[in-house]
Amino acid sequence: KPLKHSAVKLLIVHCVANKCNRPFSVESLIACGKAKYGQCSYHYYVRRNGDVVPLLPESVLGVHVKGYNSCSLGIVYEGGL
Repeated sequence: KPLKHSAVKLLIVHCVANKCNRPFSVESLIACGKAKYGQCSYHYYVRRNGDVVPLLPESVLGVHVKGYNSCSLGIVYEGGL
């Protein structure tokens, strides 16, 4: 589904919830989203080293927070536990 840039009002930040000393690959993150939702869930992935990896184009509706996907961009960071 498309996401209209003018509709974006929120940035939703999640953590991958992996241990901070264990990497979680971009491929693993994408695979998790595809397995659960049929697509990658997030627009951006912030790696432990600070690199920001674009995942979904901002014009594509993410699947990161029920009820707010149509007005938000999803950001997820590596770590959290």
